[in-house]
Amino acid sequence: EPEPTITAVWLLRSSITEGNAAQLVQSLGGNAAVFNMKSDDGMLGYVSDLPLARDMRTSQADPGLNDAIRTLNDSGLYTIARVSCFKDNKAPRQNNTLSIRTNSGYNWQDPAGIRWMNVSSPEAREYVIGVCKELAELGFDEILLEHSGYPAEGNLHYIKVGEAYDPDHLAQPVEAFYSQLAEALKDTGVKLSVAVPASTLTEE
Repeated sequence: EPEPTITAVWLLRSSITEGNAAQLVQSLGGNAAVFNMKSDDGMLGYVSDLPLARDMRTSQADPGLNDAIRTLNDSGLYTIARVSCFKDNKAPRQNNTLSIRTNSGYNWQDPAGIRWMNVSSPEAREYVIGVCKELAELGFDEILLEHSGYPAEGNLHYIKVGEAYDPDHLAQPVEAFYSQLAEALKDTGVKLSVAVPASTLTEE
């Protein structure tokens, strides 16, 4: 049988600690809530134990936040954690080895002025996978991956071509990331989904 249709409502994380997420979803005619748990700026929406998150100060500091997230996720409401995977303005600024680089040696930035981690970096992939594992442990039903590969918009010709960015072999690191993430979460019961621009599906 087909799965029930999910009508998701984007909510602010404050609704988790205020305890009114379920009521907001119901009042808006939805049956699921989406929370931005790793933003484009690199900040996390929960308290992380990952060493890299602590070093970069991307973790939240509220000691009661994770318990509030678990309480919500145990309530029966279908919850989705949105993760901006490699579009991350914080990590490349803190650690240049994670970044997509320009021909001039700077961190490449997209049209919004946001830096990107390089999916070909094992450390970058490990960090994103670690975030997703922690979100699974917090009880989210689904993790929505966005910006989960290389950038597809902006001055791509500024990106330094080489082992870390080979235009003829961009698929392999992305496939490796998906495979590693699926393997890491295979026993959690968490559903993985991906948001991509339409051009990703229609253009070569």
